[in-house]
Amino acid sequence: MSNPYGGATPPPPPNPYGAPHGYDGGGEPPKTDGVSVASLVLSVLCCTALIGVILGFVGLSRTKGGQRKGRGFAIGGLVVGLLVVLLQIGGGVAIVLIRQSMVSPSDAEVGQCVNVTTSDDNIFLRKKDCSEEHDGEVVYVGKWGDVPTPPATVTTDEEAQKAVCSALVGAKAATFPKDLSWKIAFDEDDADDPAASDPFICYVESDAKLDESLL
Repeated sequence: MSNPYGGATPPPPPNPYGAPHGYDGGGEPPKTDGVSVASLVLSVLCCTALIGVILGFVGLSRTKGGQRKGRGFAIGGLVVGLLVVLLQIGGGVAIVLIRQSMVSPSDAEVGQCVNVTTSDDNIFLRKKDCSEEHDGEVVYVGKWGDVPTPPATVTTDEEAQKAVCSALVGAKAATFPKDLSWKIAFDEDDADDPAASDPFICYVESDAKLDESLL
């Protein structure tokens, strides 16, 4: 467009708001922030998610005002990292609660009601309130040396286990329901060749759910 008053056309006025995204139009454009990229990468890894969160906060500061590109990486790293950290905390709490609910010969108590879960050849006993429906109950806790002359097949023969455990429980065993299964359990490391000092438990299990303590 020509100048109606003659002379050269004046340049356009400067933008009062500055160049978009903090870039002033001179020199090289802003580079992508490596810290922000690292934040997203580290956030998706299970062992470095917390570092990713920290770098996400740093990346937000470094990309503020468009001084560096990569703000989206920082935001993504921050969000993903927080989710991964929360999942890790939730998983850790769940593992602790599961472990606290498990019953083993080393920490079992007589009269503890349990639910019984079998996986392959492994048996897991979980604590259960005796007033609620449950599978069975711990009826004896002791050392393997408590058994004077254990049958050679006691670790595999349910009848032998019943004979040993009912003798240890004593007269109270006669009041138990007749359809119970009597079983012996050792800590995993002791199961194949128990020594006299190894802890073990006797527990009974019912096909029908029990809703009260037997002892």
